[in-house]
Amino acid sequence: MQLWLPLRLLVNSNLFISICALCMVWVTYLQLELSIVWWPLPVFVFFATLFIYNWHRLLSMDKRAQYGQPGMHHWILAHRRSAIIPIASSALVMAIGFWYLNTRIQLCLALLGILAMAYAVPVLRWRQGLIKLRDIGIFKPFLLASVWTGATALLPMLELNAPLSREWLLLLAQRWFFMAALCIPFDVKDMAYDRATMHSPTLPIRLGLAKTKAIAVVLLAGYLFIAFVRIGCQPALLGYALSFVYVLFLLLRNKTTDPEHYYTFWLDGAMILQLVGVGGYFLKIVW
Repeated sequence: MQLWLPLRLLVNSNLFISICALCMVWVTYLQLELSIVWWPLPVFVFFATLFIYNWHRLLSMDKRAQYGQPGMHHWILAHRRSAIIPIASSALVMAIGFWYLNTRIQLCLALLGILAMAYAVPVLRWRQGLIKLRDIGIFKPFLLASVWTGATALLPMLELNAPLSREWLLLLAQRWFFMAALCIPFDVKDMAYDRATMHSPTLPIRLGLAKTKAIAVVLLAGYLFIAFVRIGCQPALLGYALSFVYVLFLLLRNKTTDPEHYYTFWLDGAMILQLVGVGGYFLKIVW
């Protein structure tokens, strides 16, 4: 079943995944009992996500349209000229916002930016040629989870200019486990493309669908367990449990024949659901 046209446009233009990134930044603000703000970091993360995802899609659209499922990459292939507009506008907003961020965030962004670029551009020497970081198949979802954790959890923490604490480490671990559980199913979506282009197999290619899903479920359980260690039986735990149950349902019914929007809308939408689930409790504290 196709998504409603406005939702397809949101997903295909990468606005939806950028909104998801914004929501996860706000979740971190609420977890740290900070007021939700728009500028500068949340807006920067939104437009950085929009820039990187559109840039990655443009770099790989020809091969992905050939091997992947019809959908986003075919849409970008048909609108490649108009895709330059969000890339250019995002780069402009990022350049402005960067100078309003503190030095610690700027240094962390430089590292995250290098990882994001190396994910799509061949920079690592492998045997007789250069490969991209995403070509190291088995590590791909965990690298993505690390970048997402850095962008949506570590950066808001660095705004506080506070020393590292046990609470920060648990929050970072909780976010990483959640993002890793979300990233692994995307390797199922990309199996045809990855078989044709990867230098080493991804988890579903190496282990099969059942074992890959089991790993994702274990990571998701780790996310909820760390949330319990952090906050105990506070009402906010129900919010984390809501996103846990939602993602668990999607993981257990995941099949290799699922349409692209199963991942890019329903699975990614778990990030928005987490903001809704935990936001009500934390907003009472912040306000």
